[in-house]
Amino acid sequence: MNEKKFELLLTLCYRCQRRVDWLENQSGFRNECQQTIGGVCSCYGFIPTLPIALKPTDPKDRRPRFAGPMFSQRESGVELDKEMFKLHAQKTRHGIILYYVPRREK
Repeated sequence: MNEKKFELLLTLCYRCQRRVDWLENQSGFRNECQQTIGGVCSCYGFIPTLPIALKPTDPKDRRPRFAGPMFSQRESGVELDKEMFKLHAQKTRHGIILYYVPRREK
């Protein structure tokens, strides 16, 4: 018997830097980037979200970091310069994996 295998398609918008730009700065690349309810599974303008740095909100908080809800200290996200990273693409049998690699400091 020939069974078809179905792949679960993920909504790209929730993982895209262009959606982040719309939510933070109201600058949208496509109409779909500006629609905050829902998203699309295929797009010609997808860019993975940029990494952020985390720092403790209160440096005097003695609770451990990343110990789970209610036990860890609060973290704040710090935006990093886009030029600090290079986008890499790696081909696998599943498709192309996109990820950021820090550039070497000069």
